[in-house]
Amino acid sequence: AYPGLRGRDGARIVAGVRSQFLHPASERPDLPTVDGRVELVEALGGESIVYLHIDANVVREGQQEAVESEAGEGVGGSRPNLVASFPPHVHLKLADVVPVAVDTKNLHFFDEASGAPLRRRT
Repeated sequence: AYPGLRGRDGARIVAGVRSQFLHPASERPDLPTVDGRVELVEALGGESIVYLHIDANVVREGQQEAVESEAGEGVGGSRPNLVASFPPHVHLKLADVVPVAVDTKNLHFFDEASGAPLRRRT
């Protein structure tokens, strides 16, 4: 229920999601997935922070324009553009392509040109 999305057919928007709403697909088969290439895994004991690269434009905080995939600094030749918090028992290897389940009830949407949030109805 994002009233700001109504009437935006054909307009470019940005979707965002917090890391805790991304899951290993095997643990949430009820959710849609996106494939991500593992760039880095930080094992923190109670969780693993997984840095992934997905096929999507990158928008940096404070930027008004989308940045196309950037070559360079990531392990696989590109920068991670999706961060997930996975349980510690999930074993991942660098450069693996893994399905990531997305809890779409917790997506946030923004106008690409202005960065303005398209607020959820409360």
